[in-house]
Amino acid sequence: MTRFYDVLLQTFDIIKVWAEKIPGFTDLCPEDQELLVQSASLELFILRLAYRYAVMTKIMMIMMMMIVLMLIMIVAVVVVVVVAVIIIIITYRKRVLTTISQNVFLKVSSYLIFNNRRI
Repeated sequence: MTRFYDVLLQTFDIIKVWAEKIPGFTDLCPEDQELLVQSASLELFILRLAYRYAVMTKIMMIMMMMIVLMLIMIVAVVVVVVVAVIIIIITYRKRVLTTISQNVFLKVSSYLIFNNRRI
């Protein structure tokens, strides 16, 4: 409740500063100025709340868009890492298969040569 009261007091101060910028307002006597501000304070307070709500809604939308963009970037990084790992695995498998096939060829060749056999 104190938070609401603090916001209410700040809003009245802002309204008073805003009202003083209206041409001719400061020409009125201080009692009339105070009476005008008090009589319109509820409407001005509601207007201020609506403005703050609109600003907060825009801020929240921007924050949500930033979160979505960050998630997209994270997914993109994960995809790049997964593709890199797949490429590394495929390259490693090719090397292993090439090494295995070379070793098998050498062993078969050695066996055939050692035993004087022809293919």
